[in-house]
Amino acid sequence: MGVVVLRSLCVALTLVAIAAVDDAQFGCDVVVTKLAPCIAYASTGASRPTFQCCSGVRALNGMSNTPFIRRRVCNCLKTLANRLGRVAVNKAANLPALCRVPVPYPISPATNCNRVS
Repeated sequence: MGVVVLRSLCVALTLVAIAAVDDAQFGCDVVVTKLAPCIAYASTGASRPTFQCCSGVRALNGMSNTPFIRRRVCNCLKTLANRLGRVAVNKAANLPALCRVPVPYPISPATNCNRVS
């Protein structure tokens, strides 16, 4: 019983901490953590992203609630895209559509993140 309460408390504190992330503290580490489950999809022959990957895409999109954070996420995605091979970048670009998440800009190394609002 005590373990369940402790786990529940840890989950609640984590959610509060995530919700409290402000613009200045939002870094690429958050992007990498949320999208880590998508690496297998982007780097292998998998035809569909996993539920965990889409959950990460959805969570990251939900956390991107200001223009500053959206631009920061966009720049992080560009940095990650530049490190991936061409096939992985093309697959990553399709994640919003496959996960049914309305990301307001294309995931591409060519995206001008300064224009993201």
